Amino acid sequence: MRKISAHYIFGVNETPVKFGVISLNGKEVVSISQPVERLAETAQTEFYPGIIIPAIVNVATTNESIWLPKNDAAIEEHLKMSTNIPSYAVVTTENICNLSEESLQNLMQKGTRLVLGSVTDNHPVILFRLMSKLSEKLSELSFSEIVKIATTNGANALNQPLRGSINPPKQPGIWHISGFNFAKMSIDQNSKMTVLID
Repeated sequence: MRKISAHYIFGVNETPVKFGVISLNGKEVVSISQPVERLAETAQTEFYPGIIIPAIVNVATTNESIWLPKNDAAIEEHLKMSTNIPSYAVVTTENICNLSEESLQNLMQKGTRLVLGSVTDNHPVILFRLMSKLSEKLSELSFSEIVKIATTNGANALNQPLRGSINPPKQPGIWHISGFNFAKMSIDQNSKMTVLID
């Protein structure tokens, strides 16, 4: 049994778990501890300074419920149609520069959930950079909401029930983010990502 801990674990529920400990059997999450104010050192627990998140789920596909908006004008046209608003909208490395915060917020207010995707590259560093750009663009959202967009929403869009959150008995992949800005409870230009479990 492998045990992994960090200052905070995101992707368990809406509130990050302070000094949580994830117990794993291979890639499967067996349990996660309750939050505590101070981490008690325990044998064979790997502590990673920073935070832990589930692996980002790359939604590099479209269908009738997953839509790839090209720009703000496309979002505006879609929102004018009161029916057939897609369940998910993919923010990609290609379209993020053409989408404004206002357009993305309008989509979310209409019930469309954002997901992340990279058509050209599935590398974790590329997906992490995309999440960082989205966090900058949607700076009013909590980091927990950004993690949900990058992980849980993607797993739901692709119907992958074992991914997307750090809950038993899922196999979400475990990523460590160092250089986390604890004052703002967010990532910034100093943040780096390492894959612990793919």
